[in-house]
Amino acid sequence: MKHWRKSAAALVIVVLCLILIVSTGPGTSSAEPATPQSIQEPSPVVMIALPWDDPSIRIPPPQQFRAELAPTATFSINYLSVGMPDGQGATCLAWNSAAQTAFSYAASVWATMMTSSVPIRINACWADLGSPTTLGYSWSNMARNFTGAPQSSTWYNYSLADALAGVDLDPAKPDTYITYNNGFAWYFGTAGLTPGGQYDFVSVVMHEMGHGLNFSGTMGYGSSRCGSASYGCWGLGTGYPGIYDRFTENGAGQALLTSFASPSAALGTQLTSDNLYFDGPNANAANGGSRVKIYAPSTWAPGSSYAHLDYSTFSSTPNRLMVYAIPAASSIHDPGSVSMGLLKDLGWNPTTNNPVPAITGLDPSSATPGGPAFTLTVNGTGFVSSSVVRWNGSPRTTTYVNGTKLTAAITAADIAVASTASVTVFNPAPGGGTSNARSFSVATQEKVYLPLLLNGFQPILAAPVLNAIDNADGDGNYTVSWNASANATSYLLQEDDSAAFSSPETRYSGSGTSWNATGKAVGTYYYRVQAANAYGSSSWSETRSVIVSATSDIVNGGFEGGNVGWTEYSTHGWPIIVNAFTGSVTPHSGTWAAWLGGEIDDISYVQQQVTVPPSRPYLAYWHWIASNDACGYDFGGVIINSTVVDVYNLCTSANTGGWIKHVVNLSAYAGQSVSIQIHCETDSSANSNLFVDDVAFQSSASSPTGIDAPDHDPTVIGTKAELGSLSEGAANPVEPLRMLGGAQVK
Repeated sequence: MKHWRKSAAALVIVVLCLILIVSTGPGTSSAEPATPQSIQEPSPVVMIALPWDDPSIRIPPPQQFRAELAPTATFSINYLSVGMPDGQGATCLAWNSAAQTAFSYAASVWATMMTSSVPIRINACWADLGSPTTLGYSWSNMARNFTGAPQSSTWYNYSLADALAGVDLDPAKPDTYITYNNGFAWYFGTAGLTPGGQYDFVSVVMHEMGHGLNFSGTMGYGSSRCGSASYGCWGLGTGYPGIYDRFTENGAGQALLTSFASPSAALGTQLTSDNLYFDGPNANAANGGSRVKIYAPSTWAPGSSYAHLDYSTFSSTPNRLMVYAIPAASSIHDPGSVSMGLLKDLGWNPTTNNPVPAITGLDPSSATPGGPAFTLTVNGTGFVSSSVVRWNGSPRTTTYVNGTKLTAAITAADIAVASTASVTVFNPAPGGGTSNARSFSVATQEKVYLPLLLNGFQPILAAPVLNAIDNADGDGNYTVSWNASANATSYLLQEDDSAAFSSPETRYSGSGTSWNATGKAVGTYYYRVQAANAYGSSSWSETRSVIVSATSDIVNGGFEGGNVGWTEYSTHGWPIIVNAFTGSVTPHSGTWAAWLGGEIDDISYVQQQVTVPPSRPYLAYWHWIASNDACGYDFGGVIINSTVVDVYNLCTSANTGGWIKHVVNLSAYAGQSVSIQIHCETDSSANSNLFVDDVAFQSSASSPTGIDAPDHDPTVIGTKAELGSLSEGAANPVEPLRMLGGAQVK
């Protein structure tokens, strides 16, 4: 992500001269009309293409979309016909169906996040913008003083104004106009697996739709907008600000609307100060309680300045969709909580899912039968204001304290007799669910008196000292060690993903003083160790933590977890990681393997993002080739990022007759985070199969000889269509990278 912070001064877009259109309802006063006034933004806000790849950026859609919840808003897209003007000087070209599919997908994501009873209407244009940097731009119609407007004398984009009014204020006009540049290599898929050198169309569509939802204001800069080269101004010449403008201020907390004249050089200085903020309660809450910095570079960038989140602050966060630029090979399908909080401050009622709660502790955790009513404190995570504590499945009067604490009124009847109660927390829809259960004991506490034996008394064991954990390379391989404790005969090492050790797992039990972690997944891990001997155990040591930022081992290399850790693809929509096969084929180990090919005219692959370990840079996997084709038409191999590093024929003379280990040297990528793709291509005739299992890294190129398989005729292996337990899915409309640049023709 470091290269995201390179200077973008060279990417400034020269925006066409502004056109100001103001209309008033008939028979209204020019000073303050009773009917809504409308205006159109004169110049668009843009999204810029950064000229480098960053495949590490992969942000999936939000939870409510992935859960397939019903949309709470409707988007109506009017794809402008060939030859129509877009309104900013460009002439529309013919849309292709793949771009329209991606556009509809982006709209469907937003539709689960916003709430409006009025369709949000967009005019969409596909044009040659003649710019090597502008991916797309948008502008909107705006209204003020409409019924339901929270702020009078304030411009609202039509989409938000219609939602607040509950009616389409101007059916003759679209809410927003968006134009996209056909001069780029676009990725039109919806899975977010953007290849190198291509730009994710869904991300750019979602970005410009965000501006249409009012993520922009009326501030301008320079002679054409404000009358002087260094002047800043607002209101588009009407004297009325936009709703976005009412939340903006400088670093000292001075509101731009009230602290600086418009137009003025003083306001121009603020707009190019790199010190502007959006100060709204919901945006701030999503930003950890801090104001949200907005993009205000020292040189005004038309279409970028003031209308985006600050690049340096947010380009490395989940909120990066609404920064001004995006690199190739990335995908961002979620606006993030900060942008959603900002839209809520403007007046939207976003659709947000409640989390599934979790309980980490109860206070108290027990009571005596027949005791009085009391207040139970429930500690955990994911609590919301509508959370309800349940006692044996029945709700109890609940008080929300904060996101990690609730209190509940437990009656005397609840603890009248000895029992064990189950305590859970329930969060209502949307989203939500029931937490894990914690037991509450209602039992008589009996006192037990034991004799005191002093003969041969052993001193209390001291807690061992847990050493700092060295994991400088951030991979999943490191050593946890501790100093020996006097008189100790054994040690117990625990690991948890929470510093509270709410659900610890034992990682080591024995007499040693170290434990080696290997292949740990990305995350933060906490450790503590305890000493013991025949007389008892010591207290726990201090807690040490370690962060794994990049995995250096293949996840689920034997495929026994199904598709966990892997992305699978087939042109015809076939499942790739399967546990059912034809003929004599059985997995190399376990019951699952990857079945590539098995269908004519198909591209299929399995893919995983992983760091190539410097000490083990050789990718090894077992494969089984079974083909009925001649050589030179079907192929298998390995692609790293977008580079083919290994390719081989799938044909009758290459048939392996069983499992053979195949090794690929990835030393050139040692220490790098890369996308590893095991790939298969078949042409339009004769069947070829490539079975893959047990993928791993190894330290050398050595590979065993011989065949590990039953004796059989591999050429009789059938196709996936002949196996009844597999079903073909929907065809994938966008073809991935080919190994040889195109289909081979016989």
